[in-house]
Amino acid sequence: MQIQLIVTVLLKKITISFLKPIAPGNRLKVVMKDVKFSGRSNAWLYPVSAKLVGMNASIPLGLAQFRVY
Repeated sequence: MQIQLIVTVLLKKITISFLKPIAPGNRLKVVMKDVKFSGRSNAWLYPVSAKLVGMNASIPLGLAQFRVY
């Protein structure tokens, strides 16, 4: 299922804005194409947070791990 969204990149921060709410219990898969990783590691950890409509503060959700082969 394709979901309508807006992706913005500012310096080293990627923001994904969903145009419609995602129902609880669904799984979200993010595919990153043509992203350049620098360094020697093949596993990268990135903090993931969320903002609800009408909130200014971010809610930390955890870490996302990306493996590069």
